[in-house]
Amino acid sequence: MPVILALHVPLYAPDMFEFQMEKNDYNYPAWLIGVPEELMRENNYKEEWIEEQKPDEPTNEFCDLVKSSPQIKAIVTGHNHAHFISQVTPTLKQYMVDTTEKMPVNKTLTLTINGREVPVTWESNDSVAALCELSSNGLTVNMSMYGGFEQVGSLGSSIPKNDKQTSTSCGDIVLYQGNQIVIFYGSNSWSYTRLGHINLSRSEMTDLLSDGDVSINLIYQ
Repeated sequence: MPVILALHVPLYAPDMFEFQMEKNDYNYPAWLIGVPEELMRENNYKEEWIEEQKPDEPTNEFCDLVKSSPQIKAIVTGHNHAHFISQVTPTLKQYMVDTTEKMPVNKTLTLTINGREVPVTWESNDSVAALCELSSNGLTVNMSMYGGFEQVGSLGSSIPKNDKQTSTSCGDIVLYQGNQIVIFYGSNSWSYTRLGHINLSRSEMTDLLSDGDVSINLIYQ
């Protein structure tokens, strides 16, 4: 009989480990079952993390059993508040899902620029979830023009980031260095975390953002 295995904490797999370490900026452990102790040490785990998480014999036996059981067709996990599909073996995938209710369907994150509400398609990631929390009572950000293609402003605090080399386009909203929001009316290539995209034409975005500094407001309600 086919089995879908549900676990709270994901199993170690090389791609899952790399994803988690990058997500945590290599400052925190990956929080996976069965990470080899030598890999923990290579990635500068603190000794207390190693003692907490190094796999013992029953853990290794469990991991081997899961990987070798042909009736297990997929693994579904959570715990790390992110979405990722991992290849545990050539025939076994692991689906890590974010089951937190940070963005219930009856709430919307709304963006206004100089008092004008603009239509936005938001990304589904930890950064946007944290931005929603930050904006629950309203968040005003004073933006500044930069480079002739963007407006940038400080969020006043840091939120989770997953920076990747990104080529942006007109209307893109990104997170820079974990604490600054950037809105583009031109394009650029840099290391950012994508937050969303404003669904307006290039001429509309240029009119909104290219004629001096602006103020934006975010409200999650």
